[in-house]
Amino acid sequence: MKPHAITIAIFSALAACTSPATGQEDAEAPAEATVQADDPGAIADAEAEIAALYEDWENVDNLSPPLPLSPRLSTLFAEERAAVEADPDQISRLDFAWVIAGQDAEISDLEVTHEMAGPDTLHVTASFANFGTPTKVVYVFVRQNDGEWLVDDIRPDDPDGAPISVAQLLSD
Repeated sequence: MKPHAITIAIFSALAACTSPATGQEDAEAPAEATVQADDPGAIADAEAEIAALYEDWENVDNLSPPLPLSPRLSTLFAEERAAVEADPDQISRLDFAWVIAGQDAEISDLEVTHEMAGPDTLHVTASFANFGTPTKVVYVFVRQNDGEWLVDDIRPDDPDGAPISVAQLLSD
């Protein structure tokens, strides 16, 4: 497996929808079987990727996430980096550390969980205490056409309760 590549094998789902006698698709097989073939290994890889991020969170470059990013999110981060580098007086639209949902942190009690949010969308949530305050950061993974899972948005908690989307902040 490529570094940072999280792939989903759907071969078994395709085989389950194929008639052994004819090799043709079985008309009675549920259509969603081909898109619901969630590989527990790929989900575990996504969770491990996020857990590893928090092992060294202090060294995460806010504008160069060490994550497998979707083309959309990768472009948004690259554009923000270029704008900040071009003008030393410009402050990034990401004026907080998204990895900790704040400026400063004392991280404890990290738990990484997942939830399928659709056939091609996986939410991996990092829950932790930051200076004793419960905090969550949701990483939205989307499955690409080649089966690879890539982070398409990062959604840290907002202390004021308003939803935050890193992709939206970088798009504004």
